Amino acid sequence: AFASGRLIVINLAMHKITFIIHVVNLFIHIDMTTVHAQQASFHIPPKMRAAQCTGYGENFEQILSVSQEGTVDTPRLGIDKPPATFKNEMLIKVQAVALAPGDARVMSGKTREFQGPPSFPYTPGGDVCGIVVAVPEESKKGGQCKFRVGDRVAARFMNKPMGMLGEYALCNTAVCDVVPKNVSSEDAAALVSSAMVAAIIADRIHEGDRLLIYGAGGGVGSHLCQMARQNGASYVAGVGRDPQRLMEQPISCNYAVDYTKTDPLSVKEWC
Repeated sequence: AFASGRLIVINLAMHKITFIIHVVNLFIHIDMTTVHAQQASFHIPPKMRAAQCTGYGENFEQILSVSQEGTVDTPRLGIDKPPATFKNEMLIKVQAVALAPGDARVMSGKTREFQGPPSFPYTPGGDVCGIVVAVPEESKKGGQCKFRVGDRVAARFMNKPMGMLGEYALCNTAVCDVVPKNVSSEDAAALVSSAMVAAIIADRIHEGDRLLIYGAGGGVGSHLCQMARQNGASYVAGVGRDPQRLMEQPISCNYAVDYTKTDPLSVKEWC
């Protein structure tokens, strides 16, 4: 299988990227007030339900809770700044949020120097799918926002994974797109970050390439294994903790190795 084509080693494990840990859906009815956006009338409550993180720590049951009633201020477009400090924001009604190890690292405080929240409590969560309920009259670069009220969109986090795990959220229009009708909101939230990275890497894979992918069972890796096949890779070897899973559909590696038991670079099949 390694007779021809380029041999490419891709290390995704060093970034500790994994597939969706949890998807949270919030569909709670609250008495509504009216807000106008782009000549469309949408009802947005002044308060909402949201997950709130009260401090740093690794025992998330102690530092993370979800309000049972609408007690958190709903973010206001053009008035409130996103906790992740990005620009080009629009307001969405959240349908699904995908959490990953990056969210856990921020909540633990391990990345507080460059990803810490502006204050406590804050709402975690970075990758999101929702319905657009308010857009800016003009984009930061001038001209109209490309999204419209009512669009179902998915957005990945920008700068810091926070602000999304509530009923409403401000997302960045620069890392956002409309979700196809045949993709669920849960899948869109899970795909928007990891699958996008996998697609960027897959664009560099050519017909006949042979791949050794570290972290093949994670979010980026599991998508990349499949995309590599679509792009004509002749051999895909995956590295992870569950080699049996890597060999099965849909990941379908030709060969898989458990790095906790074997040094991947010592395997004769590709050394």
